[in-house]
Amino acid sequence: MNPFNPQKKRGSWTQDGLSKAVDAVRLGNLSVNAASKRYVVPRRTLRRYLSNNQDVKSKLGCKATLKTEEERELSRRIIRLANVGYPLTSKMLKLNVFKYCRENGITHRFTKETAGRYWLNNFLARNPEISKRKAQRLNPARAQKLNKFIVGDHFEKLQNVLAENKFLNFPEKIFNMDEKGCRLQLHKDPEVLAKKGSKRVHIVAKERGESVTVVACGNATGNVIPPMILFPGLRKNPAWEKNLPTGSTTIMTRKGSMTTESFVSFLNHFSRFKPSGPCLLIFDGAKSHLDYSICEVAEQNEIILYCLPSNTTHELQPLDKGCFRSFEIFWDQHTLLYFNMHKEQQDISKLNFADVFTPTWEKSMTQANMKSGFKATGIFPFNPFVIPEEAFAPSIATELPPPNTKMADETVTAYALQEQHNSNDDHSLAGPSGLQTNVSQLGSRHSTSSSSDSDITGDLAQPSSSSDYSDSLHIPESTANLSRRGSIGEMLPTPKKKRKTTRVMKPAINNRGVVLNKSLFEDNKDVKLDSSKNSGNSKKYNTKSVRQITASKKSESWYCAICCNDEVKDMRLCGVCEIYVHEECVGLTKDDKEFFICPKCLL
Repeated sequence: MNPFNPQKKRGSWTQDGLSKAVDAVRLGNLSVNAASKRYVVPRRTLRRYLSNNQDVKSKLGCKATLKTEEERELSRRIIRLANVGYPLTSKMLKLNVFKYCRENGITHRFTKETAGRYWLNNFLARNPEISKRKAQRLNPARAQKLNKFIVGDHFEKLQNVLAENKFLNFPEKIFNMDEKGCRLQLHKDPEVLAKKGSKRVHIVAKERGESVTVVACGNATGNVIPPMILFPGLRKNPAWEKNLPTGSTTIMTRKGSMTTESFVSFLNHFSRFKPSGPCLLIFDGAKSHLDYSICEVAEQNEIILYCLPSNTTHELQPLDKGCFRSFEIFWDQHTLLYFNMHKEQQDISKLNFADVFTPTWEKSMTQANMKSGFKATGIFPFNPFVIPEEAFAPSIATELPPPNTKMADETVTAYALQEQHNSNDDHSLAGPSGLQTNVSQLGSRHSTSSSSDSDITGDLAQPSSSSDYSDSLHIPESTANLSRRGSIGEMLPTPKKKRKTTRVMKPAINNRGVVLNKSLFEDNKDVKLDSSKNSGNSKKYNTKSVRQITASKKSESWYCAICCNDEVKDMRLCGVCEIYVHEECVGLTKDDKEFFICPKCLL
């Protein structure tokens, strides 16, 4: 019994005392009884360590199901799968461990078709680097586009823009703008106090509220210009502008979201607060940001437009990294504070929007937050290596080998052989997120895999040549090595996302980072039809001009090539000449789904 803790009957000795007792008996300095009394170690425990020549390490409880090396490899695979965006849940981990033990003949004490919760708790205690976390959803497009090639190309172009305009040492001329959708309600359900064990705890608030778009902008020195707020609707109430931050402006849009016209208005608003001379404005590639008219206004106000690569703003947008997360937190805090002060009014409307927005804006859009956003994205101070390696890991699952190389041919052959080998197996093991891995790859319990370790660490870095591309992709082994089985790394491989289609599509303007100018939109400008060439009921049209108008916005022109009238009616596109006609003019209805050819093309 432990003299310091009488309630503790097991494991009362210390690791240091056990080591000294064993050394004293082995050297012959003390007997077993004398060493037991001096170092407070039970005689039977001391004799067991002496007779079995065990390692001097005190350990209580039953023997672990998996060996130490296997648990280390399992923990590495868990971390690896979490890095690439396919984390294991507790249930899937227990299921995989049970099947691994069953297929390899490992003695276990699992009573069901899965490992128990006690095993999971002990596994987490033995491997403190693994913990339960709440996963955040990552769009597959974001996981694919944020890779080293796209990011490297972005920093190269950004550096050229900063160097050409001499902005590298002038952070006051580097700005970032972004929209923030602000719902007129709580963004997240708050933690509240209630009776212990309560099944239903509610907070009275609207489930769905209106959305107001807040356009924020600031530079690398931390200075923030007044916001522009987009309210949904057609008519503006002057009372909505009361108590807003000084210098703010409000605009009405149909849905309260950014449009091309409102973005032009923002550029005019931005030009009133920017320093004199050229300035760089960095923003994302939303559809409303890409238009010829925007480039014209920017050129008039000496604004250089730089568009970030698509689906990378969660790591490359300063406002997303520095300010908007705290904006949501402070918004919920001030919303609850407003509810507490106005118990008779438990909702946020456009009339009292400023009472919650203004203090939220002042606390979140601070100079420190803005500067940290530019620093975290590597814009200022300019640092192209600021993005951590873990951020590129989700793109590994969609990497492809370099085309037209010997390595590409070998990769395809290896994958084909692996698929043929897997098709002959009758059993499969459920992997993360519904993926299937093969139980037939499980072999001897004591076999090790050198490739699994290389997959854990090697493929975090994108290869610089095709020679080391196979290590980064963790390509299945050749036919000579396909028979080797039994590794935990093979039980939980890094998933490879298959391409759904091989169709080649035209890349978007902001597929990579790009400096916007008018030359990019020359082909998309609206071309007005020359009415002077039209005569009688049969008017001549430029097919290219009509195609450009209809492709940009069908609602801008409802001209029918049959009746020669511009009326708002249901229209149909000719599959040959791509000219719109009214459905009633050609005797069609909404239910007609067949391929349409206009009468002119039929003649």
